[in-house]
Amino acid sequence: MCRPGTTFSIERIADTSVIHVRSDINDRVMVEQLNLEVHALLEESTNPRMVIDFQGVREVSSAILGVVMGINLKVCRKRGQLRICEVGVELAEIFRLVKLDRILSVDATLQDALAALS
Repeated sequence: MCRPGTTFSIERIADTSVIHVRSDINDRVMVEQLNLEVHALLEESTNPRMVIDFQGVREVSSAILGVVMGINLKVCRKRGQLRICEVGVELAEIFRLVKLDRILSVDATLQDALAALS
């Protein structure tokens, strides 16, 4: 999971990459680091299966929303699947306002997201 002081981590669960985002990422450097690491994973895989876990995140920058949309686009181009989970009330409202809830598959829990990819 996340090391102390980090805002995200990536782990492999079976054949799915899970990106755990554990704090509000508004720092430009951290946004770029997340973008680079996830896209490197996507370059290595065919038919990628990914989950972005937003447990504990209350707000995100527009840059993070752009990263999520970029990930979604690349996953779709590679005929993969992306699920979003653990979206709290505040973040769900942001997703609704920018209509991401219509584009992204959102699950209540990580277990639900992983089961949907099975």
